[in-house]
Amino acid sequence: MQFSELKSIFLSHTGLNDGDVQDSTLAAWMNEAQLDLSYICGEQAVQNYAGMSPAEGWPLPEDCLTVTGGDEDFYFNNLGRIAFTNGSGGNIFYRKYPIRLTGSLTDECLLPEAVQYLLPIFAAARYWDMESEGDVEESQLGTKWMNYYQMGKATAIRNLSQAGSQLQKWHIEE
Repeated sequence: MQFSELKSIFLSHTGLNDGDVQDSTLAAWMNEAQLDLSYICGEQAVQNYAGMSPAEGWPLPEDCLTVTGGDEDFYFNNLGRIAFTNGSGGNIFYRKYPIRLTGSLTDECLLPEAVQYLLPIFAAARYWDMESEGDVEESQLGTKWMNYYQMGKATAIRNLSQAGSQLQKWHIEE
């Protein structure tokens, strides 16, 4: 989905008009949600490490958000680098940092489409939290929208886990 579509959904959730919130602020809120969701469903990558001793290890890839596994046993050495117990290297699998939204209407969210709807919900929560300034009713709106976000995220985790289980059950490989 493009930022323009995400923004339109945000406006419909909050009842605001275009221009009531700066696009850069809206993008910052949506980037918070993207980062949170990328831990569970962000783009995956693989990095091959070979030919360096475990004492030296390797730095994580610059675009690494979180390591999800490896094809060989590995650990983080005292320098915070990846080292393999086999002494010769291997592959690590990781999730990448999401591509940040800048507020340009043509920015593209690259998270799976099934979770993109959560970005405007998170932004609505942040908006009402910022707007409340002690107003109990608006503060409650912020809490309500954050609860919607957390419920949607929990559903996404559950659905992704079930999909992963089905892939393992049927031995389907990508």
